[in-house]
Amino acid sequence: MRELYYLLRLALVPAFALVGAAAGYYAEATVLSSGLLLAEPVYWVGMVWIGWALFRARRYATLMGMGLGMMTAVVAIHIPAAPAEPEGIDPAPFVREVRACTRGLALPAEHVRLLQWTVTGDTAELAHTVTDAHPDVAVIYGPLSESMREAVAAGVGGEALSIPGQDAPIHVFAAQVFNKCGNNDQWRDRPANGADVALVFVAASPTTAFPLLITRLPDPGATPDWGEATAGARSALRATIDGMESSLLVTTVSAMAPLAAPRLTRTLLATGLIPVARPLNWPTWSPLRLHAFDQVWAAKGWIGGTPEALSGGGSRDGVLVELAPRWPVALPAPGDDDPVR
Repeated sequence: MRELYYLLRLALVPAFALVGAAAGYYAEATVLSSGLLLAEPVYWVGMVWIGWALFRARRYATLMGMGLGMMTAVVAIHIPAAPAEPEGIDPAPFVREVRACTRGLALPAEHVRLLQWTVTGDTAELAHTVTDAHPDVAVIYGPLSESMREAVAAGVGGEALSIPGQDAPIHVFAAQVFNKCGNNDQWRDRPANGADVALVFVAASPTTAFPLLITRLPDPGATPDWGEATAGARSALRATIDGMESSLLVTTVSAMAPLAAPRLTRTLLATGLIPVARPLNWPTWSPLRLHAFDQVWAAKGWIGGTPEALSGGGSRDGVLVELAPRWPVALPAPGDDDPVR
């Protein structure tokens, strides 16, 4: 009987590993698996409490088996076998139209401060916080009143665009202007139920600009076919990024995905983009943030600084990051009549 008890304690290791591997593989494929991973930090707090109880009871063998099993599960979740989404869906229709523009852009010499925020409506601190952040471009997902939109636009200091979304509008504010490609200054696509993809060209200086791809994925359970819709949105996003062929592309992603988010992460990594800002920004009611629902990814032409979380926007913190050109670009020497830079 004692031997059987020892075997059961050893079985904790493969049991935890199998649970972690299953959660990592099916994450973002079903509402249930995503919900389980969203609660992942809570499970670990519970496990630590159980581990402390076992330690005080001197059940060291059981504690060791559970500890090894937990570490194996963490590895299985965060380094999962879930593949990247294939390019099964055609890229956004605007890709062919803008490809010539994205290829002809020069690398900006200036640093770019980018702010991304997902809000549920107006808050008293929103405009003030955005103004104090001094962003060169701000992307705000969610409904804003006309007065709030004007206040944020005044704080950023340049042009503003409102892009219709399936669930809520997307507001984009630039400290300078939005450049045109052909006759348009914005493009949008709806690759799946509840998903939005939009593109703008943001001026980084009077002579240079960069493409900004704005993406929102549906929240878990927001649509009846949520698993299929998110898979289609990720597949279309990959095809769109690959089709643009830009080393200056910056992509903002608003997705209620768990911290591991293996399918979304692997899909974006497969395009060659790198994460430049994924700070934990949800939930704001907790003293500890558990997941990164707003992320910024960039192509090889950019280097990201240390991201910063901004509070005051509702259920999620805002994300602020400074992007620098990877390769130094010399600015022209100012003339006698030029303003001081």
